[in-house]
Amino acid sequence: MADRLLGARQKKRLTAAAIHWAREHLDDYTDYQPTIDALRAAGAPPEVIADYEAMQEENGDFEVDADEAETISMFLRLANHWRLDIGMSGGYYLGCDIDLALKLLEHRKAENIDLVADELLLMEAAAKNKLNEILQRQRDERKQRIPTQNHR
Repeated sequence: MADRLLGARQKKRLTAAAIHWAREHLDDYTDYQPTIDALRAAGAPPEVIADYEAMQEENGDFEVDADEAETISMFLRLANHWRLDIGMSGGYYLGCDIDLALKLLEHRKAENIDLVADELLLMEAAAKNKLNEILQRQRDERKQRIPTQNHR
């Protein structure tokens, strides 16, 4: 692990793990397969179908390598250490407490603290984007369900 570099495959695996965590954190799993089947039957454009297939793929499993275990473990420990900005229009995830993770890693005398920090930042960005995307979609869905009232 001492000379491990953050490659494209590893970035993809860590990003998938972070997105999976974010969706589970907000209980946001939708089965898009019926929609995909209906779009195909209706002759929808391939790029529209591809968008839904990508969302369905996010529902699936993800794989990580053994040398990523420390990063995944640390990321999961940060699950209750996210910073939020809560305003009148709702909340937004700002990020997790990476400083706490670095202190824990230093305390444990972990190898490759810089690499693990880079991996955590990658996972944090992916999870933050997915969390905020889900929250925005949920706000939009709530707005659509609220009937408008005519004030006279």
